[in-house]
Amino acid sequence: GLSMVSNVTKKINLSTEDLKRQKNIISKLNLAKLPFDISPDRMCALNLEMARHSSAVLKYQEDKSGIKWIFSSIKKYKVFLGARNNKQNFLVKNLTNCEAVPLDVSNINSVNDCLNYTKPDIVIHAAATKFVDLSEKFPFECIDTNILGSTNVARACLNKKIPTVIGISTDKASPPIKNIYGLSKSLMERLFCSSNPYGKTKFVCVRYGNVAWSTGSVLPIWKQMFNKNKMILTTGPSMRRFFFSVDDAVSL
Repeated sequence: GLSMVSNVTKKINLSTEDLKRQKNIISKLNLAKLPFDISPDRMCALNLEMARHSSAVLKYQEDKSGIKWIFSSIKKYKVFLGARNNKQNFLVKNLTNCEAVPLDVSNINSVNDCLNYTKPDIVIHAAATKFVDLSEKFPFECIDTNILGSTNVARACLNKKIPTVIGISTDKASPPIKNIYGLSKSLMERLFCSSNPYGKTKFVCVRYGNVAWSTGSVLPIWKQMFNKNKMILTTGPSMRRFFFSVDDAVSL
């Protein structure tokens, strides 16, 4: 559903344990031999690896002695996860160690209560009825969540003066749009982008398509097919699928 991110500290000191982890990472990734014209993608991948193991990212600086690699502290955040399925909230809390809050984006009071409790600096709006077939069969549910819910999130964040709101959209919002789901997410994008003049809240949107192994991804379906029949069925040789990795999605 919704992710609320509160900025706990601007900078954090590197602990002895962090420095040990970094030394091990340098050894494994051979950072000492990195070229200084390293590509942005490679740098992003290295920093994701650093962030997984410690509280720092890798940067370089240039002074009179030349160019050298340095470790830079990253911001530390407290993350809240919000959704209306309390069973899933319980599971995700145990999985991520993030606090989970009951939340229904189609209810403006629920959104306001959640924002009052979490007091976030960043809101990531990922709540959606995301399946094309379900949205066609149950259009009211799709519209309540994807359009009314997005409207509630935008209004509440403007009223609470939340600094940043990120809307998670889909490649199905790209024209030509031929289904209710794609139309609903396209409206969410336009709503968010049109909300910037209404206050100091900064609204941005990102589009994803086929995040590997996420809910609804074809990969678990193919795995199940293979485990059952040692065969994978597809829609034909001309069918193409483009995938995001989870790291790609987070980086975007």
